[in-house]
Amino acid sequence: MPAQSEFKVVISSAVSNVEEWRCALGAPNTELRIEALTEEQKQIAKRFGISVEDYARGLLAHRYGRERRESEGRALGQHVIELLRGLGQGYTLSSVLWEGGRLRWMLRIETPDRAVGVPVPFELAEDVVDSRVLSEVEKLRRLLFDGVGRQDLVA
Repeated sequence: MPAQSEFKVVISSAVSNVEEWRCALGAPNTELRIEALTEEQKQIAKRFGISVEDYARGLLAHRYGRERRESEGRALGQHVIELLRGLGQGYTLSSVLWEGGRLRWMLRIETPDRAVGVPVPFELAEDVVDSRVLSEVEKLRRLLFDGVGRQDLVA
């Protein structure tokens, strides 16, 4: 794998959706990893009046949500790498960060001159990753090229 395709995906916060909760609720006890819970986690469950098993299912749903976001970030990063190749040498994606509080992905890109951050709204990222809508891929290209200072290629 070329060095340009190596980047980090960082998830600052993740939430689970209904499907992830359904999966966690139906997961076998072996997947819950109850034995790996710390005493503090067991005490938290007790304080909230829920069973250790239910607490573990909540953690599992959270893990599923985090894994989904990481997968989305990895797929977005692959699209960005392909677009950056159009700029030539010296443009490298170093990380893709999920900023849940702002509902966006932040791309950290090394350019020949400096490091820059390029924010990508989550709706745009989802349309590019999930649906591959060509007009949305074009929006991402324009956003990316503008963000790295290559306005000359935006039009």
